[in-house]
Amino acid sequence: MEFVLWACKSCHLFGIILLLGSYLFQSGILYPVAKVEGEEQGKLILHFEKRFVPFIWLSLWTILLTGILLALLNPKFEWFQFSTTWQILLALKELVFMFIFFFSVGYIRMYRLLEKVVNASEKEDFAVDVLLEKMKKFRTLNVYLSIVAILLVAGMR
Repeated sequence: MEFVLWACKSCHLFGIILLLGSYLFQSGILYPVAKVEGEEQGKLILHFEKRFVPFIWLSLWTILLTGILLALLNPKFEWFQFSTTWQILLALKELVFMFIFFFSVGYIRMYRLLEKVVNASEKEDFAVDVLLEKMKKFRTLNVYLSIVAILLVAGMR
């Protein structure tokens, strides 16, 4: 049983690092470099985003499945009971994760729309800029929500 807990914790942590790290890399390195390069920003970003989308899905599903297992295997867990601080923080963490999941899905949908706009015969720069701005908002929200989730976990100790 201890091995299962250890494996779940390790995979959960790996998924969180992968998700948060990819969003931070995109915000701190990818987009500023693409902006400085000045060449077809949409094509360069599409090239890298194509690689990141599978990582986002992988990390989201890993976090979800291992989080469920970790909660179910914890002796403090009781269904729909919010009598202890740990249970309240767990419920808040689950709520934050749902927001992260939905914002990540929105981010991926914006990427798919960006892909269609960039590959269209009549590319509209305005549409590319709007989609990139929406992706930036989703990415920023996910970074902040991830930090909130990490602080909630710290409070659960």
